[in-house]
Amino acid sequence: MKRVILTGLTLLLFFSFISSAAASSYQEVTLSDGDVVEVSVTTINNGHQYEIRFPSGNTYFWKDQGHIGTGGGSSELTTKEREQANEALNLYKQQHNATGRNSTSLTGSIAGVILIMVGLMGTISPRVIWYLQIGWKLNKAEPSDLALLFNRIGGIVLCIVGVSLLF
Repeated sequence: MKRVILTGLTLLLFFSFISSAAASSYQEVTLSDGDVVEVSVTTINNGHQYEIRFPSGNTYFWKDQGHIGTGGGSSELTTKEREQANEALNLYKQQHNATGRNSTSLTGSIAGVILIMVGLMGTISPRVIWYLQIGWKLNKAEPSDLALLFNRIGGIVLCIVGVSLLF
């Protein structure tokens, strides 16, 4: 039983951390000066990666992951194109109500909720977790204080991991 639960939790964690990057198509964005650039967005783990293509062939990218953003582009990218890239990125986010974070990751949300529920059970009632792990195999046995402590600590850790998966 313990192996089945651990395997299930491991698979949930594995799938929640896999990047859900998919082939993305480019959409045209018209800038304030009338120029048109193409913007593509790819969903990555805990965020998005944006790519802006200019008519000159130069590209600029911006990656939002969690609370961190990084960017860069072609070596031939001009100062004007960098400014246009920032404008295009802001316009695209406004048009698509994007916050720069991947807040709709269903797999991460499900795994997070499950981990929080199991963690709360371990924190609030470590005897139940002990019984599910080993107590059902033993006749009239009681858990040690150390086993209950470890189940409580494990529950707290699972809650923290679950909350981090939600955000």
